Amino acid sequence: MYFFSAENVWRNVMPALSVTSSSCGLANVFRAGIGVKQDPTPSYMWLQIAAAGGEDVAEALHVASQEIDEPRLKLAQQQAAAWWARHNHDATPESVASSRSVDFPSR
Repeated sequence: MYFFSAENVWRNVMPALSVTSSSCGLANVFRAGIGVKQDPTPSYMWLQIAAAGGEDVAEALHVASQEIDEPRLKLAQQQAAAWWARHNHDATPESVASSRSVDFPSR
């Protein structure tokens, strides 16, 4: 049984933190399955959001990209872009989705 959805964690647990540090925290929550179902898709999505916010997560993105299949990777990128656009941040959704392989070779 899981007690928190991603939205609950975002709204109730992380409000005092910045977007980027909260996003990194949520990525870790989903990667480890802490209180939620372990799932690499939202984990990667939150790392993408952190990267778009300026957090240095290139290595974490690289590792995460090795743990997820291509269709789920694309889904995570689309979800990150949609989240970014919904929350009225300055970056365009395309810049969020394109931050996959910063300083790392493609899969």
